[in-house]
Amino acid sequence: MRPAMVVGTAAFMVVAAAGGAIGMWPIYEDPWFLVMAAAAIALSIGVGSIALARSWVWWRTAISFATVFVVAGVPLAVPAVLTDPSQIPAALIGVLSAPVTGPNNLLTLELPLGTYQATLAPAFLVLLLAPGAALAIGARRSRWWGLAAPIALTPATFAIVFGATTATAGILAAVPILGLREALIGIASCSTVLLWMLWRAVMVRRLALREAGGIRQRPARRAAMGRAAIGTSMLLIAVIAAVSITPVLTALHPRTVPRSASEPIIRLAQEVSPLSTYRAMFAADTADEVLFEITTAGVDRVRLATLAFYDGQLARVTDPAAGINDPATAYTRLPSARLVGGDGVRADVVIGEYSGLWVPTVGTVAAIAFDGPDRAALADGFFYDAAAGSGIDISPVYGAGTSYTLRAAAPASMELSEATPPRSAPTLDETIVPESLTQWIRLQEAGSAGAGLADLVDRLRQRGYLSHALETPPPGTGWVADLGDYTFAPSRAGHSTDRIDALFTALVNRQTQLPDATDAELVAAVGDDEQFAVAAAMIADQLGFPSRIVVGARLQAEDGSAAGVPPCEDGTCRGRNITAWLEVQDVSGTWIPVDVTPQHEIPMDAVVDERRDPENATDVESERAEVVKPPEADPADADPRTSDDPESEVDLSSLVLGVQIAGSILLVLAILLGPLAVIVAVKAWRRRRRRRAALPAERIFGGWDEWVDATIDSGGPLPATRTRTEIVEAVGGADDARALAMIADHASFADESPQDEEATAFWQLVDRERERLGEAGSWRDRVRATLSLRSLRRGRRDRRP
Repeated sequence: MRPAMVVGTAAFMVVAAAGGAIGMWPIYEDPWFLVMAAAAIALSIGVGSIALARSWVWWRTAISFATVFVVAGVPLAVPAVLTDPSQIPAALIGVLSAPVTGPNNLLTLELPLGTYQATLAPAFLVLLLAPGAALAIGARRSRWWGLAAPIALTPATFAIVFGATTATAGILAAVPILGLREALIGIASCSTVLLWMLWRAVMVRRLALREAGGIRQRPARRAAMGRAAIGTSMLLIAVIAAVSITPVLTALHPRTVPRSASEPIIRLAQEVSPLSTYRAMFAADTADEVLFEITTAGVDRVRLATLAFYDGQLARVTDPAAGINDPATAYTRLPSARLVGGDGVRADVVIGEYSGLWVPTVGTVAAIAFDGPDRAALADGFFYDAAAGSGIDISPVYGAGTSYTLRAAAPASMELSEATPPRSAPTLDETIVPESLTQWIRLQEAGSAGAGLADLVDRLRQRGYLSHALETPPPGTGWVADLGDYTFAPSRAGHSTDRIDALFTALVNRQTQLPDATDAELVAAVGDDEQFAVAAAMIADQLGFPSRIVVGARLQAEDGSAAGVPPCEDGTCRGRNITAWLEVQDVSGTWIPVDVTPQHEIPMDAVVDERRDPENATDVESERAEVVKPPEADPADADPRTSDDPESEVDLSSLVLGVQIAGSILLVLAILLGPLAVIVAVKAWRRRRRRRAALPAERIFGGWDEWVDATIDSGGPLPATRTRTEIVEAVGGADDARALAMIADHASFADESPQDEEATAFWQLVDRERERLGEAGSWRDRVRATLSLRSLRRGRRDRRP
């Protein structure tokens, strides 16, 4: 193989691999990735070039690539060995197992991966094999050279398959088009491969001609310029289509990649809502069990689970409307220390009798390190949702005896009364929110914003009464003993809409009965954190605050009040220490914790409203009421009907989306059918210009050119230097075609000029000949002739014999 072919092919493959590496950058986002990618591409091209120069068979080339992958992969894919040689055995195992375990590691780790463990190994493998293998196959004269094209696209495919579940917003701040970066990388990679295939075809043809007899082709500049113009037009059309259509497709169809369906999602779908099992923590057999022990400073809350969604039946971790594949609730592994703001917090945790997959965490976790012989399995099984701030561990060894150390950032602090709602309207469906809740809010006249929400939650807690059971527990045991002088009241479990409706109905009835009573006299709702957390979340939604329920424990008691659920004593959290609180989001994005546990000091005593009998007795008369007919209605006296409903804003989102979809469809049709319509329009304009020429002779010459163009588009030969009669004989023309040639020759060489009648008759013959050409072939031949470019490409000198 000639050096020019090797060098050119190598250049194209390097460009294609570099495009794929750019697409991989969001997966790693670490400077070492650039070093690894450059080294991998250079080594790949080197091995491929040596294989070509020495004409290696395929198995020798494969062995060479495998050797380079193992030897160079350890320092390049696991850079930690450069500073810690003791990790070389683990790094070697990670590199060797990368082809098998690498995809699973990439799909279950949170992006970006950095240089975590051996996660660079799969990318190193792809960048090492793809360009070199494509070079070794594509630069040979073999019938298998076409396999180099899909191999060269492997890096770009790797970036798409193992990329994030959401497309980037754009490559430049000035071009915030969703998915533009991915679209341009795909276009660039495919264009590079297509250009290489065209370049290779030209090179192979030239080499074949030279080897056949030293023939040197005269460069067809015009044809080359035409091909370049067509290629440039296609590229511009592809870019315009990508920029226009990608955002709409991204909005209509969320990006789905293998990362969207990993093991944690399946486990979460099978897990029962932690709030529905909340009361089990206060049962006699679990209330005193040590669930976990934590040693930390700087935080006062331990989080188990975050429930941000409510469907009227259960508070859930995942959105029931979006499904378990929603990227917004994705749990991913922590590949390395995360960069988080705030003050650093350390927490040492030891799991006791707790059973479940939720991992106690504090603040915003930056890193986690497990202890013990099973630390590797525990680390692989740990997944974290940064948005919710909660973690899970799906490892089978997670449970009693598990210990770990957390590095986290302390959450930002803010007073609820200073919060501003990000929304102006509630988001919960009206069928979920009971009417009694909105009625109770109206009765309070508490105002809006954070101050109003704080007032409403405080009244809800003061007028509620704490109870964790439906039946009377043994006196002096469990949670009852923690409450001291406590009067038991039965409380039904559950937090469905029906249960919340019963809670607020009791509050509304009591306040309606005693409109001027104090909070102590209005105690009417019984329940615990399970019901009151959902009730407070609904109130927050009515005031425009995004909210979520957190199940966890407190490490310190509430300031200024006796805790209904006691805090963990010296970091030892038992079943009776588990509580639930609400978190509401300020317009700045800060989540503010709000305690919701109802009071337990003032019992639910029945309030008897004694009313004196009226002093003036009323005589009770017998039933002798008469029916009085209403007066006839006069339409003229009727007042115009007015509506008390406030003007609602017109929702144009559906209309806008419909316009975008219709515009995208029209744009696609214009891109696909536009060039064809242009060809038909140009030919129609040319025919009209010829038919309406000023002089009869010009109309006849134009008619002859129209017949010649029709025969050329139907597959006939180019005129070249033939006379009109020779052209007719070359295409096997009929009598009408011969008559056209004779009339055109007469108009060219006769002394007298042709008349208008002759030009009209000539065009009638032309139309009849065009119909005959169309009827001679199938409908496919007619379409092909209509869209043919042969007649448009022939030069002016070809139009005259």
